Amino acid sequence: MGNRIAAIAVLLLSGCAVELQHDLTEQEANEIYVALFAKGLNPAKVRSEGTDAPRFNVTIPKQEVAIAFETLQRLSLPRTRAQGLGVFKATKGMIPTATEERAMFLEALGGEIGNALSALPGALDARVIVNIPETNDLTQPDAKSAPSAAVVLKYLVTPNKQTFGFTEAQVKEFVGRAVPELKAEAITVLMAPVSGDDFDETKLSRSVETLTPQLLKTLVVVLASLLLLATGFIAYSAVTRRPMKVKAEPAVPA
Repeated sequence: MGNRIAAIAVLLLSGCAVELQHDLTEQEANEIYVALFAKGLNPAKVRSEGTDAPRFNVTIPKQEVAIAFETLQRLSLPRTRAQGLGVFKATKGMIPTATEERAMFLEALGGEIGNALSALPGALDARVIVNIPETNDLTQPDAKSAPSAAVVLKYLVTPNKQTFGFTEAQVKEFVGRAVPELKAEAITVLMAPVSGDDFDETKLSRSVETLTPQLLKTLVVVLASLLLLATGFIAYSAVTRRPMKVKAEPAVPA
């Protein structure tokens, strides 16, 4: 009798809940759960069955679906990560043209910088576009041949203003150090704040965490890798695109 009652209860509960997101990593599921909980909703994290790696679904009561979707869209959850260097793995075995190779490099560089910025406490989403003009031995150095970058940074702002403690100047400095010869004045940063006044700050554990030494160490490693990648690619491009010198044939006597 008890088992029958329990089965009926589970059936009723499942009928009242809607699957909001599925096939999530545990970190993605946790971030969504915390955000919805801080909004005053009643989410549930459920482990997916039949998957080798741990995957999770997030459900929400049917009457809270609309506000839950609006909350996730507002906070850019689940977070989207750019392919970054993974773009080269996707083309493994293929021989790209010089134009395709250059486009993939710029996409990978912008993606890796964006992923690093997205890891900052309070950041919701970061998109970065990097432009490094193609040069060769005949190119005269001027403003047109200098690298440039554009950054769109979406971040959460709560009443205590402590969820995002980084300025536009600090963002420019980070991006500038990731790209050789990129100057601060050539970086455009659009800061897009999202109001978090209607969230319970005590429940936004991820958003209010400080820049820990471990996170700082990770960002430094990422920055060093990006700098090495950019420097290597620029040097490679300069060598492969250097004009060939044609050796003059000796004159044939008449």
